[in-house]
Amino acid sequence: VGKSIRKESSVYGWTFDKDEVAFDWEKAISNVQTHIKSINFGYKSALMKEGVKYINAKGTIQRKGVVKARFADGSERELKADHILLAVGG
Repeated sequence: VGKSIRKESSVYGWTFDKDEVAFDWEKAISNVQTHIKSINFGYKSALMKEGVKYINAKGTIQRKGVVKARFADGSERELKADHILLAVGG
């Protein structure tokens, strides 16, 4: 079990020497962000396969069936639909 823990924990920034334990924040952050990006890509691909229109923007619900989308370039657009899925995340 110890060997497995040492091997798996290294992905998250932990290193173990004889009597010393160290943690690398940058490695941990980088690896976690890479993992999250791969999960997000899987979700996006699955939605698009089902014909869901993917819009990468920050949204504000205006009223029933209407969302104001703000894009990375600062532009905004009002989106209307019978069904709206807001996926929140980091």
